Amino acid sequence: MGFKFKHSYSDKLYYTLISINDNGGLGKVLNKNQIILEGKFIPNQMAVCKHSNGRFWWIINRDYHKSIYYIVLLTDNLGFTYCLCYHLSNENVLI
Repeated sequence: MGFKFKHSYSDKLYYTLISINDNGGLGKVLNKNQIILEGKFIPNQMAVCKHSNGRFWWIINRDYHKSIYYIVLLTDNLGFTYCLCYHLSNENVLI
């Protein structure tokens, strides 16, 4: 008997800010479930990559219905910059 997934997606991309120095090193949640983007995202299609400057992070997630990838730049002051790449075809993919 196989397990079948129903259509699964997340309608928001969130972040939570945690201070690891509070509570004697146990940590403290400073901001919880802050929305970065809204849409329909495939949870297992997310990737995170450190920027070449060593401080920022790229967050990449795929749209549920289309070949659209949302690209977010997370800066060191918790700023978010958004970039939207449209329809990636086979000609755009490096193998």
